[in-house]
Amino acid sequence: MIKRWYEIAPIPVRIIVGGGLAYHGYPKIFTVSGHMSFLHIMQGMGVPFPEFLSWFVGALEFFGGLALFTGLLVSWFGLLIAIEMTINIASALMHGGFPPPLNPNQPLPGYEQSLLYLSGAVALWIGGSGGFSITRMVVPRPTV
Repeated sequence: MIKRWYEIAPIPVRIIVGGGLAYHGYPKIFTVSGHMSFLHIMQGMGVPFPEFLSWFVGALEFFGGLALFTGLLVSWFGLLIAIEMTINIASALMHGGFPPPLNPNQPLPGYEQSLLYLSGAVALWIGGSGGFSITRMVVPRPTV
Protein backbone atom coordinates (compact mmCIF):
# COMPACT_ATOMS: atom_id res chain seq x y z
CA MET A 1 0.00 0.00 0.00
CA ILE A 2 1.19 3.52 -0.77
CA LYS A 3 1.84 5.39 2.45
CA ARG A 4 2.59 8.75 0.88
CA TRP A 5 -0.26 9.73 -1.45
CA TYR A 6 1.35 13.13 -2.10
CA GLU A 7 3.97 11.24 -4.13
CA ILE A 8 1.42 10.16 -6.74
CA ALA A 9 -1.10 13.03 -6.53
CA PRO A 10 0.72 15.26 -9.10
CA ILE A 11 1.01 12.47 -11.68
CA PRO A 12 -2.47 12.86 -13.25
CA VAL A 13 -1.99 16.64 -13.38
CA ARG A 14 1.41 16.19 -15.01
CA ILE A 15 -0.01 13.79 -17.60
CA ILE A 16 -3.06 15.89 -18.51
CA VAL A 17 -1.46 19.36 -18.42
CA GLY A 18 1.85 18.24 -19.93
CA GLY A 19 0.24 16.08 -22.59
CA GLY A 20 -2.27 18.78 -23.49
CA LEU A 21 0.38 21.46 -23.79
CA ALA A 22 2.62 19.24 -25.92
CA TYR A 23 -0.38 18.38 -28.12
CA HIS A 24 -1.26 22.07 -28.62
CA GLY A 25 2.36 23.18 -28.95
CA TYR A 26 3.25 20.65 -31.66
CA PRO A 27 1.46 22.32 -34.60
CA LYS A 28 2.69 25.75 -33.49
CA ILE A 29 6.29 24.78 -34.20
CA PHE A 30 6.21 21.70 -36.46
CA THR A 31 3.51 22.50 -39.05
CA VAL A 32 3.42 25.49 -41.36
CA SER A 33 -0.35 25.99 -41.19
CA GLY A 34 -0.41 25.66 -37.41
CA HIS A 35 2.42 28.13 -36.98
CA MET A 36 0.90 30.63 -39.42
CA SER A 37 -2.46 30.39 -37.68
CA PHE A 38 -0.85 30.95 -34.28
CA LEU A 39 1.15 33.88 -35.65
CA HIS A 40 -2.10 35.34 -37.03
CA ILE A 41 -3.75 35.03 -33.59
CA MET A 42 -0.79 36.72 -31.88
CA GLN A 43 -0.80 39.55 -34.42
CA GLY A 44 -4.55 39.96 -33.93
CA MET A 45 -4.02 40.33 -30.19
CA GLY A 46 -1.37 42.99 -30.71
CA VAL A 47 1.44 40.97 -29.14
CA PRO A 48 4.82 42.68 -29.58
CA PHE A 49 7.41 40.74 -31.63
CA PRO A 50 4.82 38.16 -32.78
CA GLU A 51 7.25 36.33 -35.10
CA PHE A 52 9.74 35.60 -32.32
CA LEU A 53 7.15 35.03 -29.61
CA SER A 54 5.09 32.63 -31.74
CA TRP A 55 8.14 30.35 -31.99
CA PHE A 56 9.05 30.85 -28.32
CA VAL A 57 5.55 30.14 -27.00
CA GLY A 58 5.13 27.12 -29.30
CA ALA A 59 8.45 25.68 -28.13
CA LEU A 60 7.61 26.39 -24.49
CA GLU A 61 4.26 24.65 -24.81
CA PHE A 62 5.64 21.62 -26.66
CA PHE A 63 8.91 21.05 -24.81
CA GLY A 64 7.57 22.35 -21.49
CA GLY A 65 4.59 20.04 -21.88
CA LEU A 66 6.91 17.09 -22.48
CA ALA A 67 8.95 18.10 -19.43
CA LEU A 68 5.84 18.23 -17.26
CA PHE A 69 4.61 14.91 -18.66
CA THR A 70 7.88 13.15 -17.84
CA GLY A 71 8.52 14.97 -14.59
CA LEU A 72 11.62 16.88 -15.65
CA LEU A 73 12.16 20.19 -13.79
CA VAL A 74 8.44 20.41 -13.09
CA SER A 75 8.59 23.41 -10.75
CA TRP A 76 10.54 25.50 -13.27
CA PHE A 77 8.39 24.61 -16.25
CA GLY A 78 5.25 24.98 -14.15
CA LEU A 79 6.30 28.55 -13.33
CA LEU A 80 7.15 29.40 -16.96
CA ILE A 81 3.87 28.00 -18.25
CA ALA A 82 1.92 29.77 -15.50
CA ILE A 83 3.52 33.06 -16.58
CA GLU A 84 2.73 32.33 -20.25
CA MET A 85 -0.90 31.48 -19.51
CA THR A 86 -1.32 34.59 -17.35
CA ILE A 87 -0.02 36.76 -20.19
CA ASN A 88 -2.23 34.84 -22.64
CA ILE A 89 -5.38 35.49 -20.59
CA ALA A 90 -4.48 39.13 -19.88
CA SER A 91 -3.77 39.81 -23.58
CA ALA A 92 -7.09 38.29 -24.62
CA LEU A 93 -8.96 40.29 -21.98
CA MET A 94 -7.32 43.55 -23.11
CA HIS A 95 -8.22 42.89 -26.76
CA GLY A 96 -11.79 41.72 -26.33
CA GLY A 97 -11.15 37.99 -26.65
CA PHE A 98 -9.15 35.62 -28.77
CA PRO A 99 -9.13 36.30 -32.53
CA PRO A 100 -10.27 33.40 -34.74
CA PRO A 101 -7.54 31.19 -36.25
CA LEU A 102 -6.82 31.10 -39.98
CA ASN A 103 -7.92 27.47 -40.24
CA PRO A 104 -11.65 27.21 -39.47
CA ASN A 105 -11.20 23.54 -38.48
CA GLN A 106 -8.74 24.48 -35.74
CA PRO A 107 -10.46 24.77 -32.36
CA LEU A 108 -10.75 28.29 -31.07
CA PRO A 109 -8.62 29.09 -28.06
CA GLY A 110 -10.64 30.08 -25.05
CA TYR A 111 -10.45 31.35 -21.54
CA GLU A 112 -11.52 28.03 -20.01
CA GLN A 113 -8.66 26.09 -21.55
CA SER A 114 -6.13 28.74 -20.61
CA LEU A 115 -7.44 28.89 -17.03
CA LEU A 116 -7.24 25.11 -16.70
CA TYR A 117 -3.64 25.05 -17.94
CA LEU A 118 -2.84 27.97 -15.62
CA SER A 119 -4.29 26.22 -12.58
CA GLY A 120 -2.50 22.95 -13.38
CA ALA A 121 0.81 24.74 -13.96
CA VAL A 122 0.48 26.63 -10.66
CA ALA A 123 -0.32 23.40 -8.81
CA LEU A 124 2.77 21.73 -10.28
CA TRP A 125 4.93 24.80 -9.62
CA ILE A 126 3.95 24.79 -5.96
CA GLY A 127 3.72 21.04 -5.39
CA GLY A 128 6.53 19.78 -7.59
CA SER A 129 6.68 16.60 -9.63
CA GLY A 130 5.81 14.06 -6.97
CA GLY A 131 7.13 10.56 -7.37
CA PHE A 132 7.86 8.61 -10.51
CA SER A 133 9.53 11.50 -12.35
CA ILE A 134 12.78 11.95 -14.22
CA THR A 135 13.93 14.56 -11.73
CA ARG A 136 13.40 12.16 -8.82
CA MET A 137 15.39 9.47 -10.63
CA VAL A 138 18.32 11.80 -11.28
CA VAL A 139 18.32 14.01 -8.17
CA PRO A 140 18.19 12.07 -4.92
CA ARG A 141 15.63 13.21 -2.38
CA PRO A 142 17.15 14.67 0.79
CA THR A 143 16.58 12.60 3.88
CA VAL A 144 15.82 14.15 7.22
